[in-house]
Amino acid sequence: MEALQNRIYLAAMLVLLLISAACATNPVTGEQQLAMMSEADEVALGKQAYPQAIQQYQGPPPQDPELQRYVSKVGDKLARVSHRPHLPWEFIVVNSDEINAFALPGGKVAITRGLLTRFDSEDELAYVLGHEIGHATARHHVSQHARSSLMSLGVLGVGIALGGSGWGGVAQQAAGTVGGLTLLSYSRDQERQADDLGSEYMIKAGYNPKAQLEVMQLFENLRTSEPSFVETLLATHPMDSERIANAKARLAKLPASITSRPLKTKAFEQAMATQRKRAPAYREAVQGDKVLQAKRYSVAARHYAKASKLYGGDGIFDTKRAVALWQGGQRNQALKAAGRGAYLSPGLLLTQNVKAQLNAKAKHWLPAAEGFEGMTVIVPQSAELQLYAGYCYEQAGKNQQAAQRYRRAMRLDPYGKYGQTASQRLRELPGY
Repeated sequence: MEALQNRIYLAAMLVLLLISAACATNPVTGEQQLAMMSEADEVALGKQAYPQAIQQYQGPPPQDPELQRYVSKVGDKLARVSHRPHLPWEFIVVNSDEINAFALPGGKVAITRGLLTRFDSEDELAYVLGHEIGHATARHHVSQHARSSLMSLGVLGVGIALGGSGWGGVAQQAAGTVGGLTLLSYSRDQERQADDLGSEYMIKAGYNPKAQLEVMQLFENLRTSEPSFVETLLATHPMDSERIANAKARLAKLPASITSRPLKTKAFEQAMATQRKRAPAYREAVQGDKVLQAKRYSVAARHYAKASKLYGGDGIFDTKRAVALWQGGQRNQALKAAGRGAYLSPGLLLTQNVKAQLNAKAKHWLPAAEGFEGMTVIVPQSAELQLYAGYCYEQAGKNQQAAQRYRRAMRLDPYGKYGQTASQRLRELPGY
């Protein structure tokens, strides 16, 4: 009995030591906070996940650097007055119709095109960016990350437990930890704190805090009118009447000199001019998405074709059209559309993946290899993609290129299934 009590005592002490070692001072409140990584680790994790998160949201809107500069300028203005101005802040617009914004650890913030185009002023943008900056300055990701680690590994273990991103299949390695980072659901207390911080930062930066109420009411309206567009946002950023009531209470305490500030609309509309012009094309693509889900493939293909005609600079339209055409049995047209999508948007995993997959299914091995090759440029450390590129080159009779990719897969994954499969195929390759 005494030995058992001693073991229980030692285990309890170990738990206390682990938890105390995992605590850090919150940069915002000055209080102790559960956190299992240093600031350097936090920054490194965000830096690693950031490019992959951008891929999940279809990269930046093409051919609109002015918008990116504008959003970065607004974000930097807010970050400078935050509790952690020294972080390596980065701000980006991503090319998704989804209504969403997210922050990664260490100062990486993204807002979707779909959300940005619903705003009428820079002040609304400033509130959303300020809110996400608040999540980062208060280290909410780190705290949530720590809790999920303790829960998944038990009280006697520490570590990182993040889920996959949902790319699935061929691009799973490309996704890494991104899904777990961007889809962590904040608690209501964390949302309340981020609301407070977003309001504080936008006021310090010279914006009208009334815009926060406009943003919250926008989300409430969209919850009813277009629930599919805000599904992810509301899953990760819980919205309720209390948050709106708190926003009103915050505004009521502010002097008129702040709440009467003129909204910044002119510069905002100038920055949004390109996206406003492209809006009809993206509306067509959204209609295509809806009918594609209903398996009305020919109708979906026509919507995507019209979107491409309205704005021919985004390969996503042709890539989606390729999927619709393939599902509708129009294989040759699908392959042409997939090739065009990959050509127009060469830096996206989605466009390259569709080109690779469809051509492989059609046994058009060289174009398939080119698609996988395009993916390896984006994710060079993926043994899986190197293996698939090698296999397609082998089937195309390009043994030298196949051998090169197999060797790369072996170096990247010497003891795993992709490296082992690559090793076996290399041994069976004539001349190697």
